[in-house]
Amino acid sequence: MTTRIVPRNGRFEELASGRHFLPIGFHFIRHAPGFHYVIHPDHYDSELVRGVLFNLGLHEFNVLRIFLGGIPMGADGRVHPQVVANLVDVLARAKEHGVYLVLETVTNLPRPSVYATIADHGARADVGGPQEALLVDSHAHARAELIVDLLKGVQSRDPSALATLFSIELYNEMPVWPRFCPFVQTTGTFTYHDKGYDLSDKASRLRLLDEGVKWSSEVIVRKVREIDEHLMVGFSTLPPRTRGRQDFLDNMPLPPLPCVTDPAHGLFPIRPLAMARSSLSYIDIHYIDPTDFAALEWPELRNSGKPILCGEMGLHHMHGASAIGKLETLVANGVSGAVFWDYDREVVNGLSNSGEVFRSLSRNSKTYFLTSGGTTVAYSNGRFHAAFLSNDHRRMYDQLFGTATPAAQQGQSRGLMPVPEGYFQWNSTTYYSKGNGHFVGFVTQEAYDNHKKWIPNAPFFHAFDDPPARFMTEDFPPYSSYPAP
Repeated sequence: MTTRIVPRNGRFEELASGRHFLPIGFHFIRHAPGFHYVIHPDHYDSELVRGVLFNLGLHEFNVLRIFLGGIPMGADGRVHPQVVANLVDVLARAKEHGVYLVLETVTNLPRPSVYATIADHGARADVGGPQEALLVDSHAHARAELIVDLLKGVQSRDPSALATLFSIELYNEMPVWPRFCPFVQTTGTFTYHDKGYDLSDKASRLRLLDEGVKWSSEVIVRKVREIDEHLMVGFSTLPPRTRGRQDFLDNMPLPPLPCVTDPAHGLFPIRPLAMARSSLSYIDIHYIDPTDFAALEWPELRNSGKPILCGEMGLHHMHGASAIGKLETLVANGVSGAVFWDYDREVVNGLSNSGEVFRSLSRNSKTYFLTSGGTTVAYSNGRFHAAFLSNDHRRMYDQLFGTATPAAQQGQSRGLMPVPEGYFQWNSTTYYSKGNGHFVGFVTQEAYDNHKKWIPNAPFFHAFDDPPARFMTEDFPPYSSYPAP
């Protein structure tokens, strides 16, 4: 059974043993116009997900984060059953490789849906114009309803699957809109849960926002606890500088901006101290840099007793440091784990990083060896190992992850190494490996050029010596060969 992870003494620990757990992993986004579609019924790729989790587990990563994304609703206006089925499949694959899942739920509720109806029903009649959702009670109840439907659906299909959830996160970088009521106002009093807040006073406005975080979190956490008492609940925010701010709620109200240029510029991030003082399990701050510590009120956060997670960290936020160097700096300053942005760019289609972050963070010794037959080269992390079926297969992997150290002959291999996504040539034709054991060829240069426009930085591997069908059409990896967990 998967060991539950819980917050204790300002860090993450295994529930039963009390051993320290340092979450290190990647976000898996699957890029598409308009939404993130990892578990969307129209786009879910079980083989690709299996390869991703295999690769994470093999390289000693322990967390994968995904967005719930633009999910469809069923005929009853609730989460589509296939979404739940796909989520259960992801959790099952994750469990096989010792990887936990951070599930980021939607910031915007799906429309039309039961959840949107619940949220809209509670709009305050005494507030004119668009309202800040965080301060509308019905929005918290609607979000709680959606999360409960998801958790109950998972539980009904596999009662043990929830143990593989590292956490449910309620909002991704929850934006506070300076043009929405009450924050568009700079005079008068706003009443929230029978308490008045002076909108002309910045400190009073900040207390109002903090209370919204605490109250809405409490509603949702209480509902989650009824389903699973140990499941962690989080909520992510950003340092003020990432929104063009010096501190929280500064320079109010926001002057008009050309939103089409940068619709996120000028929004207000949630204050981390509000999370620290709420019922949330931990504090999640994205793109942390030591220069942010003063604005983030860091000493108080470190002494809050709650773990601090850096739920997103990208290569361009490291200011020249290696990923492992950035992680070590964060941990030395009290951060309890980090999720890097993102697996797609690192491994699947090389949109920008070409594996640099993945290689830097991998805690695997990268050992190659011969299997007992003496002919197959495989790769091991000391717990399980996977074979390459050809030199081309191995060379693709080496290009992204670096060569490994030869080792003595070992026992029979279990599973096959996943095939990366990227271009290669064979028999005078250019092909594209989809990363899920399948590949496509381009019959004309124009077809290749058009495909390349979508992923211009995808890796281009060497020309193959062997027919790609020799290993690309295999089941990657064949999990039936694995012993029971």
